[in-house]
Amino acid sequence: MSVFATYNTVRTCLLANIHVDRYYRSGFYQTIDLAFSDHMSELAHDGRTYTALGNLVSISPTQKELNVSGNTVSIQISGIPNQSVEEILKSEMKGSPVQIDRAFFDTTGDLIVDPGITNPVGRYNGFINSYSMAETWDIEARMSTFTVTFECTSFVELVQRKVSGRRTNPNSMKKHFPSDLSFDNTPALSKANVNFGAQE
Repeated sequence: MSVFATYNTVRTCLLANIHVDRYYRSGFYQTIDLAFSDHMSELAHDGRTYTALGNLVSISPTQKELNVSGNTVSIQISGIPNQSVEEILKSEMKGSPVQIDRAFFDTTGDLIVDPGITNPVGRYNGFINSYSMAETWDIEARMSTFTVTFECTSFVELVQRKVSGRRTNPNSMKKHFPSDLSFDNTPALSKANVNFGAQE
């Protein structure tokens, strides 16, 4: 029997953490964790405080499969003030690790603590592959806000992109055996027209 069956109401939220090695702030680069959630109040977990963004953050659904496969997740944060735009544009966001967890709460808003479940539970692990920004202009308020969208790729996809095995060219051979000359003539031979079995 599921532990959640003992609860009349169970609330959930998504916790996202982006670890940025070079985040630009106040004229300097620093290593920080951008921790936020779609919850309505701040949440402290595992030594990290997740800023409550509520409806300002949107995270796309993940695929549920039996086989391990690469998939993408989109994280969209809206309502970004002008003063934060420079920080995002100058920071090295691409390649930053991303972790997304799902947390479960009871009706009082407290995390459900039970030895029968893991809470929060891991939902996604990957890295930022690309990101974009869009501006929204408010005519009446005469001010603009920005929306940033992070396109995340799973680590499985990264492994699938890697080249397995060895290449039969001089550069590949030199990486493993710098003094070996056995593949130096490979480029010339690959373009040669060899007529095997031809009569002289």
